[in-house]
Amino acid sequence: MFPCDAIGIEVVTKGYALGEPVEVKVSGGLEEEPPEIFFPLVDHQGIARMLFQAPECREGAGETDEPGN
Repeated sequence: MFPCDAIGIEVVTKGYALGEPVEVKVSGGLEEEPPEIFFPLVDHQGIARMLFQAPECREGAGETDEPGN
């Protein structure tokens, strides 16, 4: 893997219905930063899948609405 590569996450569920969201918290490892929360949907196999990329690597990261920045 390389920095800023997306990581696939699969959550195998029990008792969740097709299309039901699963709460997934992803922490960067620093206790003072709150975890990001995602809600991937459960598929017909009972698995919720998502791709995760570090916040600083996402498209638009670090951009501002102020002109000239």
